Amino acid sequence: MVKTLDRMIVGMVCFSLFACASDSGNDTTTQDAAIVMDGGTLGAHVDMGDARAIDAPVATNGVDAGNDSSDLTSRPDAAPNVPGKAYGEQCSADSQCESKFCLTNDGCSRSCDIKMPNPCRAEKAFCVPLQGDPGFACAEMIDTGSDTDDAYISVGDRLTRSLTPLKDADMFTVEVARSEPVSVIVTPSAGIDVALDAYNPIAQPIGAFNSGGPGGIEAGLFSAGQTDSWVFVIVRNVGNSTGQYQISVEKQK
Repeated sequence: MVKTLDRMIVGMVCFSLFACASDSGNDTTTQDAAIVMDGGTLGAHVDMGDARAIDAPVATNGVDAGNDSSDLTSRPDAAPNVPGKAYGEQCSADSQCESKFCLTNDGCSRSCDIKMPNPCRAEKAFCVPLQGDPGFACAEMIDTGSDTDDAYISVGDRLTRSLTPLKDADMFTVEVARSEPVSVIVTPSAGIDVALDAYNPIAQPIGAFNSGGPGGIEAGLFSAGQTDSWVFVIVRNVGNSTGQYQISVEKQK
């Protein structure tokens, strides 16, 4: 059956001149956003709120995307032995894809495990939830390179990773329990300039953190409202040197 991505509506967001990528003349901070300055750590509060699915099954080229009986290969005029379509190519039936996995409006994809480190690295994509289905699929776009520094992390985790070569990036899927805000803190080695990009569970950008300069800490505070959730945090090398950094997840006190 052709599947549809869960286009959730997510409440958030922080944009402030202290820690997010916006200027003071274009501040879009919501009323419930807050700047965290606990123990000298600069950060930004991002509230992911309550998620609500939007019904999105649509017909493509006159074919009912929610009905397997619309499989184009079953039509008399379908071309025989046509090679399956590659990732990202448009489709209207699972059987059209090499992976046998078609997403409405998003093309051929494949399933993924959200708790695996950057499971859609090869596709340069996020692992995002499906609508009306407990599963996940690769979709949208993100390029973090080919190294394996990525990880799925939660409260209490502290990891050491490397940003090399220049412009390297690592993806961390950060678990956020309901009503328990967490701080994500990245501490680079001296001379290493890092920036953080944050995305909600459906791969929408919700914050950018780049105020520390070389050797400076970057941090953000994230909360999930009334349902357990997660946030994608991309750590990028934006300086002129390579080296190590530590990333930690701490429960907000």
